Amino acid sequence: RSVLQLLHSKSDVVRQYMARLINAFASLAEGRLYLAQNTKVLQMLEGRLKEEDKDIITRENVLGALQKFSLRRPLQTAMIQDGLIFWLVDVLKDPDCLSDYTLEYSVALLMNLCLRSTGKNMCAKVAGLVLKVLSDLLGHENHEIQPYVNGALYSILSVPSIREEARAMVP
Repeated sequence: RSVLQLLHSKSDVVRQYMARLINAFASLAEGRLYLAQNTKVLQMLEGRLKEEDKDIITRENVLGALQKFSLRRPLQTAMIQDGLIFWLVDVLKDPDCLSDYTLEYSVALLMNLCLRSTGKNMCAKVAGLVLKVLSDLLGHENHEIQPYVNGALYSILSVPSIREEARAMVP
């Protein structure tokens, strides 16, 4: 039994502290390298992120760790293949119900995943939705997200089919 199993503890407090510990490790390059050695870590974090809707502390720390993991190319690839872009876009449809931390880290993670060609291709599958979510976020009151929104838009608009979809959205 791995200590990582504590992410699935019945105790909210245990899950919170485990998520905080992983997020702290992920804050350091050496920590990301160490955690990336175990392929199950990413899967466990993605699973916890998608399951955790009530416990904001655990969710925020898992999201923070994933955003930091997205700085490593192999982990980026895995997140894209696991469909994390679709989950992020779905969550970002209603930004006003998100904490500032969740909003900022979700948009930053989305941008990091959109920088890769495979990420752009994933966005192309739901181009209209991605463009609507990102364009809505351009006007959001939280100005901390603007560089990430702009970065994601700049990146995905390099794909011809997404550019066409964007043109079709303009009256």
